[in-house]
Amino acid sequence: MRRHKISDVAKDVGVTPGTLRQWEQYGVLTPIREPSGHRTYTAEHLDQARQIARMRSLGGLSLSEIKFRLNAEGRRNASSISLAERELLTVGEQIRRMRLKRKLSIQKLADKLKVSASTISTFERTSKGAGVKLLRALADFFGVTITQLTTSAQPRGIAPVRKHEGQRIETLGNGIHVRALATGERLMDAKEWKLEPGAQSDGSYSHAGEEFVYVISGSIQLNVEGLGVVKLGPRDSLYFESTRKHSWINPGDVPCTVVWVNTPASF
Repeated sequence: MRRHKISDVAKDVGVTPGTLRQWEQYGVLTPIREPSGHRTYTAEHLDQARQIARMRSLGGLSLSEIKFRLNAEGRRNASSISLAERELLTVGEQIRRMRLKRKLSIQKLADKLKVSASTISTFERTSKGAGVKLLRALADFFGVTITQLTTSAQPRGIAPVRKHEGQRIETLGNGIHVRALATGERLMDAKEWKLEPGAQSDGSYSHAGEEFVYVISGSIQLNVEGLGVVKLGPRDSLYFESTRKHSWINPGDVPCTVVWVNTPASF
């Protein structure tokens, strides 16, 4: 299979190598990294780069909108699990199905995610033992959102979402309760988080996009790369790039409720 250099792709598409590196950083075009560290691109990469360039120049789409569209298309094609089957599978069983579809052993998947094989094995069998950090890594690896990974089929878009409505995620760890504030496939992923005292992310993680945190009650402490430790109380907010490694914890002795928004939709 022929592989193209970054300069060749840039010339073909009509952009600069720096633009291709920006697309890589944003997660819309990921080249192959050779042992030497150089980036190379296959014919599929080249076609995708042309598609991105068209969406940028003709459609006027932002990188967030492009990532959303590419992810939506990938999600439609990536999994052979039907919606009816998905509703009957636990999150651990879904991971096993997706792993086997890619012909990966438990050890190979564990190596790619830099965790132990026993962690993956236990999670597949029991759907337990995975905090937000590992779920984030699994979702990114398989090209889905955490919501899609941990819940049944996405409901159709409705508005407004009443206080007793919204898809709920209860598998993120002890003391972490999440409710969707918007339904369907959207450019923004808006959720209400309720964190019991001591509830935390179990380590730091990063991903493409941007996010906004607004505290309704209690307090949350975030550690964001480049910003340091930031503690937020009621009516405080924080906006940051998701590419910065970040972690969080409820450091108080009362529950914390926040509105958390990601764009593009990645949670």
